[in-house]
Amino acid sequence: PGTCMVSDTVFQEVRDRCTYRFEAAGRPPLKNIAEQIALYRVSGAQRQPAAGPEGQIDISAIGELGLAFGAVPEREGLCRLVTFSASTLLGSDVSTMRILRAGSAPSDAAEDYELLAVHGATVGEPGDPLADLEACLAQEVARTRLPWRDGEIASARIRPLMERSNVEAALAVPLTSADGELVSILGVYRVVDPRGGGSPAFRDEDVEMATRLAD
Repeated sequence: PGTCMVSDTVFQEVRDRCTYRFEAAGRPPLKNIAEQIALYRVSGAQRQPAAGPEGQIDISAIGELGLAFGAVPEREGLCRLVTFSASTLLGSDVSTMRILRAGSAPSDAAEDYELLAVHGATVGEPGDPLADLEACLAQEVARTRLPWRDGEIASARIRPLMERSNVEAALAVPLTSADGELVSILGVYRVVDPRGGGSPAFRDEDVEMATRLAD
């Protein structure tokens, strides 16, 4: 809690491009991830960056991770990186990302945005509980260009989908272009805690972090 951690993939991409220090955090066990992944803790202490033509830019640690995302050469790889980071940073069990289909114009229909990456679960065809929940949230984002949490959708519509997919909290946020056109949709989900402790709902600060990550 209160710590920003990044994977080795992100660390290798941003280590020489930002002003923040990174501390090795080993390979701790991660929820719903069988593979042991090297993690690095983002430190608030800043170091002097290498001189460059554009000079030093003071931006947040999350914003600097965008440098790594931009370095991924293809859409699917980019989506996988974003969904992994979303699950890590937001403490969610599952994350999904849709991107506008190649050659398509932005629209208010979720089906015009291709589901390219899922982290932490498998999303099946329509009729699969998690697929229907993801599509429900994605449609609200596509229609309004605004973030949506499960509590903001009519209970009679959203609750059955959440119960069937074993999800306790859900959030979807848009990524829009400079002129307000929808480019992609990021979704994050917290599953029901089998120990009965309850999974926390997404807070306003979670919405802000997810939006910054999507941007």
